[in-house]
Amino acid sequence: MITGYTMLHYGCDFLAYALRSLVDYVDKHVIIYSPTPTFGAQTALPCPDSRDSLRAIANSVLGKKLVWIEGVRQNYESVMRALPATRLILETDADEIWSPSLVASAIRSWRIANLAPGRYRMPMQHHWRSFGYVCRDASWPVRMYVAPGIGQSDTATRMWSGPGDSIAHFGYARALPDMRYKIETSAHCGEWRAGWWDDVFLKFPERLTDLHPVVKDLWNAELYDKTCLPAFMRDHPWYDAEVVA
Repeated sequence: MITGYTMLHYGCDFLAYALRSLVDYVDKHVIIYSPTPTFGAQTALPCPDSRDSLRAIANSVLGKKLVWIEGVRQNYESVMRALPATRLILETDADEIWSPSLVASAIRSWRIANLAPGRYRMPMQHHWRSFGYVCRDASWPVRMYVAPGIGQSDTATRMWSGPGDSIAHFGYARALPDMRYKIETSAHCGEWRAGWWDDVFLKFPERLTDLHPVVKDLWNAELYDKTCLPAFMRDHPWYDAEVVA
């Protein structure tokens, strides 16, 4: 069984598109919802999205493939407990869109038994303030899990080395109120660079270098041909926006 997986707290603006990037390839899609920030700090800011609005979006995209879970830890182990027949997990956050070529390549490699069990770091591009700019780095996040067979171990974490494009991350191309919430609930909120909001984030498009919110001298935004995104992204209301605000 191939299973999609999303840990969810908020993210209505891109959730439908994230789920659409996997729905045709998975047998089921597990969403583990938390009413509080997943890994980050508490904040006095209200959550931008309600549980009901998030679940309605998930239902509309996934239909009978949706497995909605609450009250358990958000990790691969919980997915495996919910669906023990799962052999391959493809993960997407609510603001991440897999390219069709990457999904197809990952599944093809798995089906021909070319993937060792364990966690895989997958290529990702970070859209900066719009669909038309991206930042790139080699610090790929874990977004795929191959379940072990009998007698196999699943402790290794590997870098994806197969073909295919990347996962498009829109965590820095979202509405300003969502960005404020993201910062205050981030697991790295205490590490955020001083002045980043005013001197870096709000300076787009004048400033396109040294953009990372935590690590200095990382992330330079470059022009990106947004027509390379999955075709369904053209339906997004921000597709042609010069800057998402």
